Amino acid sequence: MQVYAVIGYPLNYTLSPNIHNYVFRALRIDAVYVPLRVSPGRLGHFVEFARDSLSGFNVTIPHKVAIANLIDEVVGPAKELGSVNTVVNRDGELIGYNTDYLAIKQALSERGYSGGDA
Repeated sequence: MQVYAVIGYPLNYTLSPNIHNYVFRALRIDAVYVPLRVSPGRLGHFVEFARDSLSGFNVTIPHKVAIANLIDEVVGPAKELGSVNTVVNRDGELIGYNTDYLAIKQALSERGYSGGDA
């Protein structure tokens, strides 16, 4: 079974587990998505746990910037922005992405914004 998570602090409420677990069930994927409250002081410990135990995880406040310095590689817009919201585990190597950027870019583009200063 694959295990995925969303991490944040205090992470009081998130719809992500409901959404992801619904999709896993609908697609018959042997996986589970769980919320994990990770305090800033324990973020480094969490990364080592994730390396051995999770297939990937999403990152929310307050960890999006700090996580970039604790994982193995940061790619694409995440590298330029210094902010990671998605981490994929590839055989113990943690790779960070920023999908927030892509969602915001698409939303602005659909509303006619074509670039420039914002």
